[in-house]
Amino acid sequence: RHFGPDPYLNDYAPPHRPDDDEMARTILRSRQAAQSDHELARQMQRVDVVSEEEQHGRFYADREIAKRMQEEDRVAQEAQRRMRLLTDHEKAKRIQEEEERKMRQLNETTIPCDRCHKSIPFREFSEHLQQHDKEDKQKLIEAHNVDLQAQLAELQQKMDALNTSKVLEAQEYAEQFKELTDKLSEREKEIKKWQDDAKNNNVQYPEWWDMNKLAAVPYGHEVIIDLPLQGQIAQAVVQSFNQSVPNRPVSKVQGVMNKMLYDKWWNERQTLLQQIGANKLNERDLFHGTRTEAVMNFVLREGFRAEFNTSYASGQGTYFARDASYSAGGYEARCADGTCKLFRCRVVCGESIAGSNQYTLKTWPKKPNGYIYDSLVAGPVNNPQVVVIHENARIYPMFILSFT
Repeated sequence: RHFGPDPYLNDYAPPHRPDDDEMARTILRSRQAAQSDHELARQMQRVDVVSEEEQHGRFYADREIAKRMQEEDRVAQEAQRRMRLLTDHEKAKRIQEEEERKMRQLNETTIPCDRCHKSIPFREFSEHLQQHDKEDKQKLIEAHNVDLQAQLAELQQKMDALNTSKVLEAQEYAEQFKELTDKLSEREKEIKKWQDDAKNNNVQYPEWWDMNKLAAVPYGHEVIIDLPLQGQIAQAVVQSFNQSVPNRPVSKVQGVMNKMLYDKWWNERQTLLQQIGANKLNERDLFHGTRTEAVMNFVLREGFRAEFNTSYASGQGTYFARDASYSAGGYEARCADGTCKLFRCRVVCGESIAGSNQYTLKTWPKKPNGYIYDSLVAGPVNNPQVVVIHENARIYPMFILSFT
C-alpha cells in the first residue's frame, strides 16, 4: 500500500477562488455577531434579575427603616412624657421642701416676751403666755382676798368699838360683815375649784373619742378616726358645710383626737370662763383652710400658730370663717388624689371688736380693763363672717372634711 500523499488528488482538487475567502469572513462575522447578541441577552437577563432583587431589597430595607423610625419616635415621646412627669414631681418636691425649710426656720426662731423681756422659742411661746396669764390671775385673786380681808378687819374694828347703846347699828354692821364673809367664802371656793381643776386636769373630752386608741400613742400624737357619714355627728358637720357649699359633695368626715392640744384648749377655755363669764365665752364652730396637706399635718401635731400669718386685712392672727364657702374658695388643701380638705374647728371667741389691718400681735386692741380683746371680726360683731384669733390655744381642729 501507498502511505504517502495521493498524487491523484491534486489532479482532481477544485481550483481556489477568491470569493471563498470573503464568504468565510462573512460567516465568521455572522457567528461573532450571533455570539455577541447571545452574550448581550444573557447579560441583560442577569441585569433584570439583579434589578428585581435590588427592588425587593429596597422594599424590605425601606420597611425596616420606617419601623425603626416609628420605634425611635415612640421612644422619644415616652422620654418626653417621663421628663414632664419628672419635672412636675420635682417642682412639687421643691415646693414641699421650701415649706418645710420655712417651718424649720420658724421653729428655730425666738419671740420676745413683752412681760418678762425674755426670748422664748416659738414652740414654747403659747405655754409661756399661758403661764403669765395664770400668774396674773393668781395675783388678781390674791389682791381681791387682801381687799376683802382688809374690809373684814375694818368692820371688826367698828363692831368692837360699838357701845351697847348702838345695838341697831351693830346689827347693820353684823349683816354687812356676814355678807362680806359669804363673798369671801365663795371666792375661796372658786379659788379651790380652779386649783383642783388645774391639779387634776378635769377635762371633758368629746363623747365620740376612743380613749383606748389614744392610750396606744404617745401624749401629743394625734389619732384620726373616720366617722360614719350617716351618723349624727358627721351629718351635723356635713349640714353646716352644705349651707354655703351645696354643690360639692362631702366624701369623708374624720374626727381629730389629740389629747395635748385639747387639754390646752380646755384649760384656756376654763381660764377665759373665769375671767369673763359663761355668757361672754362665745364658742363657735368655724372653718379654716390650710392650702396644703403639709400645713394641715403640722396643725394636727403642733396646733395653730398666729405668728405664721404675715398678710392680713382685719389684723394679724389666725383666720376662721363662718361659711365654708369662704374657706373652700381657694384656701382648701388640695390632695394628690383630687380631693380637697378643710378643718372645722371649735373656737373660743370671747369678747370681740372690729378688726383692722393696723393691728399686729403686739398692737392688739385692749379692753377697758386692760386685757387685750379675745378676737377681731369682719362683719357684725354678733354674727361675723370672719374671726381672727390671737391666742393659739383657744382653737381646736375638731373635724376634717374631704370633698370634691
